Amino acid sequence: MNTYPLKESAFMRTSILVLFLLNVVVLSTAQTIKVCYKSGVGGYSINNGYRLDFDDKLSNPLNFGPSGTSKYTFQLYDFGTTPITYTALVSNGCQIFDAGLVEADAGGSLTSYTASEATSLYTWSTDSNKGVLLGFQSWAGYWVSGHTIVGTGNVNPNSFTMLGQKIFNGPFGVANSFNQGGGYQGVFTAVPSTSCSIIQSANAQVAGVINSTSSDVYLADVDMVSTLGGMSTGSAVSNNQDIFAMNLYHGLAKLATYKPNNVCTFFACNAGTDAPNFGSTNSITNSCPVETVNLTTLTASNIPSGSQVTWHTSLPATNGNKIENPTTYAPSVSPSTVYAAFYDSNSGCYSGDGYVASNITVTINTCAAGAIDCSKTQIFKAPQAGIAAQHTLVATINVTQAGCFKPISVSGSGITLVTSPSTVCATTIGVQQFHIPIKYDGSSLGTMNFTVGNTGSCSANLTSAPKKAIVDTWTLDCVPTVAPSLK
Repeated sequence: MNTYPLKESAFMRTSILVLFLLNVVVLSTAQTIKVCYKSGVGGYSINNGYRLDFDDKLSNPLNFGPSGTSKYTFQLYDFGTTPITYTALVSNGCQIFDAGLVEADAGGSLTSYTASEATSLYTWSTDSNKGVLLGFQSWAGYWVSGHTIVGTGNVNPNSFTMLGQKIFNGPFGVANSFNQGGGYQGVFTAVPSTSCSIIQSANAQVAGVINSTSSDVYLADVDMVSTLGGMSTGSAVSNNQDIFAMNLYHGLAKLATYKPNNVCTFFACNAGTDAPNFGSTNSITNSCPVETVNLTTLTASNIPSGSQVTWHTSLPATNGNKIENPTTYAPSVSPSTVYAAFYDSNSGCYSGDGYVASNITVTINTCAAGAIDCSKTQIFKAPQAGIAAQHTLVATINVTQAGCFKPISVSGSGITLVTSPSTVCATTIGVQQFHIPIKYDGSSLGTMNFTVGNTGSCSANLTSAPKKAIVDTWTLDCVPTVAPSLK
């Protein structure tokens, strides 16, 4: 019999941190994952015995939290001697339940929980969107018929299968191999069709599984996550076994967040479980005179190999709500929200079963229409050759559709826009004047060219003399209209 140190556990003790989901989703908002457990479960509850400091590692903000290696944060809740019921699990907000293990139960019995408690845990886990169980050794066969585990047959080191890598290779690094410890060296000799292998021994035996429908994880030996297996003491992540255990919990948090219908296909999809990352960009607006947007100009920095970005009008992302032509998209209502997801065309699956996406706000501004009257062009006050200054270009437009005229361009004779790009807007139709700030750099005066949206273009010869109005005003038709003429 192994001996182990004890650690005092306060009844209903909690430890709170703050969780942020990396890349994720529409699921990129901050979340807290609540981990529940029962203290005093032999040497293998989450906070005593051979897992004495496991809770300290989960609560260390350098490991989990806004500034931690993983952006998830865990809130820990100890049931202590309180009976575990379905109602208690739900009311306490449990999302992960770490079942621990009593050494006496390693071979098949379950003396640390009542039959009612064990049934409540599995009912809670299999109920939609409730939680994920982490069980060890005899728990697998107790909860899911068809699992058979023996305490011999394992050969260290263990490693993740391909599916296990997709779920549990996390931010703490890649744990290429890890060990089972102690005298029990467990492997599964039988696994039901509802479970998928996630860990294998060096001799290719199944050492860990995940249930495809409940997302529960069962390890063939609890000492993969204990000091007997090689985990360090204290709150730091110090070795390969620590990396495995912390990545395991990072993966459990993903499972608790997504609760996929079938975890084996969910994580096997090449589209992954991250949302497209567009940096700080969260909106897109059209440029007149075009009243559509090109969504493909937004480029994600984290496209998984074998996947592409697709655009959708709602969630979950499906073929049915896919935007077929994202290069010329105009929503029926503006502004509207669209969703970018990753799509694996080979498997026909979307990131996170279609629920993991980035939302982008699309705004379509109505583009104005009209015709410019070049003969009514004015510059106030008139540019003087060689003297740099700011002026106002007055454009006369017969507006036939209210809206905004853009882009505006001004060039020639050293004259440019003060603000570029610049826009002028009309709220009514009819002949109107628009005042556009321009600047002159003192170059030789000659021809100035300008356009205002799609109203046409004008050219003006600035070498002609300005007209006197309270100040000099340059007009193309030599009619002073800005102010009364001086006699």
